[in-house]
This record gives sequence, C-alpha cells and structure tokens, in this order.
Amino acid sequence: MWRISTKLTLAAAVAIASVMAVNGASRLERERETFRADIEHDHLVLGRALAETTGTLFDLAGPEEALRAVEQADQRRQHVRIHWRTTAEESIASEEQTEGRERFLVTRVPVVTEAGAVGAIELRESLAPLDEYARGTLARIAWLAALSVAVCAALIHLAGWLVVERPLRRLIAAIRRIGQGELTAALPVEGRDELALLGRELDEMRRQLDALGREAARESDARLSALEQLRHADRLSTVGKLAAGVAHELGTPLNVVAARAKMIRAGESTGAEIPEDARVIGEQAERMTKIIRQLLDFARPRPADRAEHDLRALAEGAAELLAPVASKAGVSLAVVAREPVPARVDAGQIHQVLTNLVLNAIQAQPDGGEVQVAVHATPSAWTVEVRDRGPGLTPEARERLFEPFFTTKPIGEGTGLGLSVVHGIVEEHGGSIEVSDAEGQGTVLTIRLPRSPRGEG
Repeated sequence: MWRISTKLTLAAAVAIASVMAVNGASRLERERETFRADIEHDHLVLGRALAETTGTLFDLAGPEEALRAVEQADQRRQHVRIHWRTTAEESIASEEQTEGRERFLVTRVPVVTEAGAVGAIELRESLAPLDEYARGTLARIAWLAALSVAVCAALIHLAGWLVVERPLRRLIAAIRRIGQGELTAALPVEGRDELALLGRELDEMRRQLDALGREAARESDARLSALEQLRHADRLSTVGKLAAGVAHELGTPLNVVAARAKMIRAGESTGAEIPEDARVIGEQAERMTKIIRQLLDFARPRPADRAEHDLRALAEGAAELLAPVASKAGVSLAVVAREPVPARVDAGQIHQVLTNLVLNAIQAQPDGGEVQVAVHATPSAWTVEVRDRGPGLTPEARERLFEPFFTTKPIGEGTGLGLSVVHGIVEEHGGSIEVSDAEGQGTVLTIRLPRSPRGEG
C-alpha cells in the first residue's frame, strides 16, 4: 500500500522534475541561440573587414591581388572557411546548411568597389562545437535536476512523515482501538493544524460513543431484566393454568396413600401386606414429588445458557408437564420424532416455548381433540411443528397473534403475553415462527431454528 509521504514525495518529484525540465529546455535553447548569435556576430565582423579590404584591393591592385588576399585569409583561419563568390549579393545574409550529418553556418558579405558590387565573401563554419556545447549543457542540467529532485524528494518525504504520516498513524491506531471497543483511551490531539483538529473531533466522538455505550448497556441490562421478569411472569401464569390439572393429577396418588396408611394404622394390613403397602405409598409419594418438581422447575427463573440439548426430549418434557391439563380437557398429546434431535439452544427458554405452544393448542380444543408435536432436523435448521385440531384462526387473529396483550380467549382467561414471549425467544435464537392452517382443520405453528451460529448469543 502506498503511504501518504511516498505519494507526496512522488507528486513533488514529478512536479519538480517537470518544472526543471521546462526550465532546462528553455535555458538550453537560450544558450544555443546565444552561441549561434556569437558565431554569427563574429562572421559579420570578419566578413565586413574582409569585404572592405577586398573591395579596396580590387580598386588599387586588381582582382588577382584581391583574390589572393581572400585565399591568405582562408589559410589563416582554421575553424572558418573563407571563399570568394562571384555572385553579387545585395545585402549580408546568414543561413544554416547541412552536409551529411554536419550543420554549417554560412554568411555572405557583399564586396563593393567603385564600379559597384563585384562578388561576395562567404564564411562557412561548422556548428559541431555548438552541438557539443549543447550536449554538455544538457548533461549538466540533467545532473543538476536529478540532484535537486533527490534532495527535494528526501526533504519532502521526511516532512511528510513528520507532519502527516506519523500523526496519522497514531490516529489510525487510536481509531482501531475504538473499533475494537476500547473507548477509554484519549486520542492524540497535539498541535493546531488540521490533523490535530481531526484528532480532537475524533476524541470528542470517542467520548460520546463511550457515554452512549454506557447508556446503551444500562438500557440493555434494564431491558433484559424486564424481559426476563416478563418471561418469568408468563411461566407463573402458565403454572396457574396448570394448577387445576395438577390438583386433579395429585388427587389419585393422595387417595391411595391415605387409604394404605389407614389400613396399616387400623391393623387391616398384616404380615407381608405391610411392606407391600409401604412400597405403594413410596411409589405414590415419588409420583407426587415428581409432579411438584416439574412445576417448580418450570416456574423457577434460570440464567440464559446455550448448550447442546435434545429437542425431542424437551418436547417430551413439555408434553409430560401438560399431560394432566390435556387429560382433563380430553386432549391427547403425541410427540413425533424418529430419533434424538440435538440442537444448541437454551433449554429453559425452549421448554417455555414448547409449553406455551402446546398449552395454547390444548386450549384451542375445548371439546377435546389431539395435539401433535413433530420434531425433525434439516441440513439448515431444526424444526418443531405444533399441530392442533381446533377451529382455526381468523385472518385478523393470525396477523396479530404475536402482538403483546392480544388474545382470543375470554376476558380473565389469558394475558396475551404467551405467544409474544414465544416470538421473542425464537428471535433471540435467530429463528422464525410461522402460523398456518392444518390440513382438514386446526392450526400449525412452525418454529425454525438455524443450525448456523448466527442465533447464538
């Protein structure tokens, strides 16, 4: 990943190199023009002097002496070739000519005698020194530019690291701690630049998040406490509904215990009958103890604890708890499961869900009937279906079935909280609950709990 200081350094290096390249090109062009102007000036000075001398010799000594003077001048100059041109020039002219790969500067100066223009002095000089000078100048400019770019890049990189990158790294580290939930450590806010301002704003955000987090935690604890109290109240309400059935269920073993005890006290049981009566009394007492323990276990509040439990066993436990109520209402209970269905759930909460659903299914059949609890597993979810053979639900009741305090029962017979609590528990497990019509008659409530861990908490 490109760092900010590196990006700033590259951008500055490119900018500096571009400026120096433009400046170098301009400087090179100026020096080339200056060098060429110097050569051209030398040509003009020398050409005019030769032209004036040659014109005078033409008038005083004749053409031969004049041409001989031109040849002698050519021999004395090594870097400039001097020639006589018979073509009469009207004015001084300079131009560049190319022969092969070499360039030349050619200057022609008219020779004027008393008789008029008789020819011209031509000066031809190679521009190779100019090209060599240009190459040397270009090399010096390039070397200077490279050195300048390197020095400036190093200084900019150091400044970027000190002024931008190092403070940003500290801010990023602090922001990561905030992202991990650590809201107590203050952010670095030294200085008066924009990064320090950003640090102060982020630190203020951290303080606000810390305060909001504490408030949210308090509200969450209060909500969880209220929710647990609501669920406990629902369990106690269910226990109240079970009381009549349990009282009926306890009546038979109590009568047996009382009768056997009277027989022993009256001396009607003798010999081997006494141990048999004691055994019967013990069995009935154990039966009553089990019934009472089931009620107490159901009513007792429990902390949330997700672990692996058998859904079939939980369904059978709910059916066993509600068996007295179902028997009194003339409703038969059946748990359908081919094999154990292990699932990662909160056993107490799911037992409450199943008890509520089965109890509602029993109460939906006042004239007797059947409640079936089917438990099975699919590759993606654990499924529990509670089916009754009651008259079914109206469209309005189906839409509002899981609303708090909504009930289809007569006033005083229901709080309207049971199915709302069921819906909340299922949602906490990451699952869903659906209501549909059973085939023929009745209602089916289907719970789906995902096998993925998204429902765990």
